[in-house]
Amino acid sequence: MKTNFLHLCGAVALSAVMLTACSKKDASSPAPNPDPTPVEQGGASFGYSIRGIGATGHVNGETAARIANVTGNPEMAKGAGFDWTWTEATVRLREIRIEAKRGQDELEFGLKTDRNFDLLAAVNFIGFIKIPKGTYQHVLVYARAEGDKAKPLAILKGKITWNGTIIPLEARLSGKASIKATGRDIVVTDTTIQWKGDLVLDFKAIIDKLKLGNITLTSGKGAGQQQPVLIEADLQNEGELRNTFENAMTVEHSHK
Repeated sequence: MKTNFLHLCGAVALSAVMLTACSKKDASSPAPNPDPTPVEQGGASFGYSIRGIGATGHVNGETAARIANVTGNPEMAKGAGFDWTWTEATVRLREIRIEAKRGQDELEFGLKTDRNFDLLAAVNFIGFIKIPKGTYQHVLVYARAEGDKAKPLAILKGKITWNGTIIPLEARLSGKASIKATGRDIVVTDTTIQWKGDLVLDFKAIIDKLKLGNITLTSGKGAGQQQPVLIEADLQNEGELRNTFENAMTVEHSHK
């Protein structure tokens, strides 16, 4: 037996967070449960937030050679590599979804939004999802990110440090990505207890995958200053990069 639940949880500042009910078999024809039980009407609140890690790293080998070519400085490829740091990082999220099993039922909960989240902020609250009482196994959390060239899926800005020189660095990703994380079993026994869902995204994969030949690397214009490096990639055309991005998140559920 398959059952899906999406519950209205409330609003987040400057953006309404809406939960809707749908069926995996016919998402275009949502219908209320004809006989909702109390366990389906209420639930514990799970407050989700997101943050990023991997803001610093080291580049060498083929990646260093490509960046050296873009910046017009071949000496960058001859040494032991160079360091990089992201100083700004945002991701545009459209939906958070939880899939899990409760007994013989396959359940789905979620919230929809359309906002850019600062991955380097100390607190980055997304919204609440209500989950009824029960023991949930095989928990998967999905964060759907989406954007185009004008409003990218993700924007990362930072710098490369080489031999005392600072080189501006920017990565802009477009397309769609369903970023997923596997969570431990959840046991909800008291709906008055508020849970936390901490999503952690490791975005250093952008640098790690620079060796892909068809990712665009360009340099900007700037008289009298070091030319910046721009990374542009459409995840619809970059299967390996998209796969890395979609598997770069972890989740931890907790409560007091």
